[in-house]
Amino acid sequence: MDKIFNGGELLMWYFTAYILYEYILKKFGRDQVEKEGVILDFKEFSEFIFGKLWGEFGLVFHDTVKDLENEISYLQDLGLLEYSNSFIKVRKEHFNKLEKIAKDVETSPSRKEVKLIDEYLTRIRRAIERIEKPW
Repeated sequence: MDKIFNGGELLMWYFTAYILYEYILKKFGRDQVEKEGVILDFKEFSEFIFGKLWGEFGLVFHDTVKDLENEISYLQDLGLLEYSNSFIKVRKEHFNKLEKIAKDVETSPSRKEVKLIDEYLTRIRRAIERIEKPW
């Protein structure tokens, strides 16, 4: 995990990890993740992906819910989260890895070559800003 980029190229799962990190940070806050971790309903997260990102912001990273679920399973295989029974569990150690990926996405050499990546990140941040915290 020290070097996640394939020659500087951003793969689709990096964006999913980035979105998940930003989503958890906004919805739950760093303190909660670091104290006890968080459990996120997959359905809730998929509604954000398809309703907000795709529906309101025109960003399509996954064609179907199954595609998103496969990507979440892949992130589990990478040790970035735990996924079972339609729930995503992120512990402190997972969150730290997701944070590193998020920072790597933001500083990727690909951003200089592919200007569309800046637009993706801007739209993701705008969608994240609209998340309401439960308190």
